[in-house]
Amino acid sequence: MMTGLLQTHKQWIRDYEGEDEVADMSKYNAPLESDNDLKADSQENMGKTFKFTIKSVGDVTYPPGKYSDVPVTKSTLFFAETGKRLVVRPAMNRLLCNKYGDDSEGWVGKTISAESESWKSDTGSGWMWTLSALEVEFDTLDEYQQEDPSDPIPF
Repeated sequence: MMTGLLQTHKQWIRDYEGEDEVADMSKYNAPLESDNDLKADSQENMGKTFKFTIKSVGDVTYPPGKYSDVPVTKSTLFFAETGKRLVVRPAMNRLLCNKYGDDSEGWVGKTISAESESWKSDTGSGWMWTLSALEVEFDTLDEYQQEDPSDPIPF
């Protein structure tokens, strides 16, 4: 009889349920926001519109937290005019994909308008960034996009 390969019932349940597993939980300590994020709700940004040139595109992954049980990865824009990054919500990411293509290489060097707008819903209210593509080939610009965002960049 091979007793070295046999487990007791309690050992098998412990292994099955993962009671002895050790996980590095420090990965969940990452802040949901960074001092390096452009915040639509800061006093210097609320209700203003800025013109930015995309220097590079990346992503940021937020750990599970208040709004999600799983890590969430979002696209992030870096600009020539500031060292701050802008985390892009999905609706704005789709807009930029429609205008500049799905390949982020096509976004570099393009100019966008970023407007800090207030929002309100049944669940709360706050401020968010609304983006517009300013350099669009073979496309008719709507009235908003023809305006020149002229608020000075305070950061």
